[in-house]
Amino acid sequence: MAIVGLLLSPSLAQAQKANATLSVTSANVTVVGKGSRPRWSPDGKYLGYLGSGKARLYDVTGDSSFAVGPALSEKFEWFDNQHMVFSHTKYFSGNIDGEFKVTSIAVDGKMQELYSSSFSAQRAGWTLPIQLVRSTKGHLRILDLGTASVHTLSLSRDVTERAESSLLSDEYFVIANRHAELYRKWGQEPNNDIWLINASGDPIRRIVEARGGIWMSPKLSDDAKLVLVEDGWGEVVYTVAGKLLGSVHPASGGQWVVGSSSFVYERVEDDGLRLTASDIYISDSSCTIVTQLTHTPDKIELYPVMSPDGNKLAYTDYLTGKLEIYAIPQEASGEEK
Repeated sequence: MAIVGLLLSPSLAQAQKANATLSVTSANVTVVGKGSRPRWSPDGKYLGYLGSGKARLYDVTGDSSFAVGPALSEKFEWFDNQHMVFSHTKYFSGNIDGEFKVTSIAVDGKMQELYSSSFSAQRAGWTLPIQLVRSTKGHLRILDLGTASVHTLSLSRDVTERAESSLLSDEYFVIANRHAELYRKWGQEPNNDIWLINASGDPIRRIVEARGGIWMSPKLSDDAKLVLVEDGWGEVVYTVAGKLLGSVHPASGGQWVVGSSSFVYERVEDDGLRLTASDIYISDSSCTIVTQLTHTPDKIELYPVMSPDGNKLAYTDYLTGKLEIYAIPQEASGEEK
C-alpha cells in the first residue's frame, strides 16, 4: 500500500517535480473505526462522521472516538467548532405527513431543533427540500426549496427566523434546481440547472445549463469565486460567472480543500456489479494538474476530505467500512493531465 504525498504550498505545480511514491506504515495511518461521511470541524480538532447509527466524533488531539447523538441523516455540516447540523425528515402516522427538520448536535451531546417545515401527502416521497448551504460569505444558512426562502441559522433561539433581504443583501448561494416549487416560482425553469440565487430565493445567474443532463451537488469554494459540481460522471469547475474552467473524469465525491482552489475526489472502478477499486486524487481548479494521493490496491477509498491544515486526509475504506486518517507526507508527486 502506498500514498503519494501532497504539497499544497506554495503551489500544486511543484507536485510535478517531485515524482515520489512513499510507503504507508502504521506510523502515518490512524484507523478510527467503523464510519463514513467524514467532515472536519473548522479548526481541525474534530472529525465528525456517522457510524453504527450514531453521529460520532474523533478527537484528533486526544486520539479518542465517541458518539454524541443519533445519525439523523446521511449528510451534515459543521456550524462552528462545537456544533454539527443535520437536515432530516420526521414522519407522522402512516409516513404520509411529517416535518422537514434542521437539528444541531453539540460535541457534548446537546441537541437543539433549529428549523422545521411541515409537509403533507402531496410532498411525501420528495427528495429532502431543506438544504444546508454555504453563502458567498462563508455562513451556513437554511434553504427551504419548498417555500423558496432562506433562513438564518442561530443557536441562540429555538427556531431560526426567515432572513431579511437586507441582512443577506450581499450573500448568494449556489444550488441545483431540482424541486418543483422552486422552478414554478421561477417561471418553469428546467430541472438540474445550477443557479446562483439570492436571500429571497430568486435567481441571480444560471451557472450551468443542464440541457437534459444531471448536474448535482454544487459547492462554493472558500473564496466564493468557484463552483465545483458533479455531472453524473465526473467533477467540473466553473466560476460563479458561469465560465467553465475544467473537468476531471471519471470522478466523484469532490470536496474543496479549505483555503485553496484545489479539490480532492475519488476515482472509482467497478465491474458492473460491485466496486473493484478506488483511489483519491487532488486537482487544481483548471483540472490540468492532477495528483494521485493514494495508490492502495488493498483498499477502496470513498468520501475523501482534507483537514483544514492540509496535513491529514480522511476517508472510508469500502471493503472494511472503517474510517481512516492518513498523515500526509510533505513530499509530492503529480501528473499534468
